Amino acid sequence: MELSRYLDCLRADGDLLARAASQSLTASVPNCPGWTVREAVLHVAAVYQHKVATIRRKDRRPEVGEWPTEPPAGVAPVPWLEQSLGLLLTEFAENEPDTKCWTWYEPQQDVAFWYRRMAQETAVHRVDVEQAFGEPAPVPADLALDGIDELLERMLAYDWFNEAVDGHGESVLIDGGVQLWRLRLAEREIGFERLPVADRGTNANATVRGEPEQLYLWLWGRLPITHLTVAGDGKLARRLREHYVVASTQ
Repeated sequence: MELSRYLDCLRADGDLLARAASQSLTASVPNCPGWTVREAVLHVAAVYQHKVATIRRKDRRPEVGEWPTEPPAGVAPVPWLEQSLGLLLTEFAENEPDTKCWTWYEPQQDVAFWYRRMAQETAVHRVDVEQAFGEPAPVPADLALDGIDELLERMLAYDWFNEAVDGHGESVLIDGGVQLWRLRLAEREIGFERLPVADRGTNANATVRGEPEQLYLWLWGRLPITHLTVAGDGKLARRLREHYVVASTQ
């Protein structure tokens, strides 16, 4: 996706999130057990504040206490969310995308990394908050495909948690219609590769197929696998998803 598209999605989903949250801060968030809308809003706002601190510190990861996690006195949660998003967008505007900046993904240490990550972060939590009040707005197909790619390559396959995979070469094919991904499970790592659509018939121990939005929400734990088409070893597909859940909470 173009960097400008990430910013468009970030603005749009940020606005939708704030609008939904304004209905009630005490409503429960179905996809985040134990969270109310207020907690979801404060989480996203604090994430924005953390990224502002990260960009300002360039190549140094911010230390705890170097960014606010609660709104200032007299500022309600939703306005703080809006202010925090505005502050983040200002940082993006004032820094070139290739400006050096710490990220947790070693291959890309620049501000542009956070364009993508913040667009995806906001989309997922926008869905969370909207589901507290009914059916959420769709996730655009291009953003969903990009989000699948990010999660599979940069989170699931990237060695950011050193959690045992206990694989023996099994493969899982993720089929998003216009894009395919294949993951191979080894003992302590997961191999990642993008495949052309022409390889749809390639051998795999399990295949998970669905619309981009469905796959995206399933991978983020926001949709049951029963909404997708699973061929082959369904337990393997579930194990891949469960591995991400366990590892991402370490």
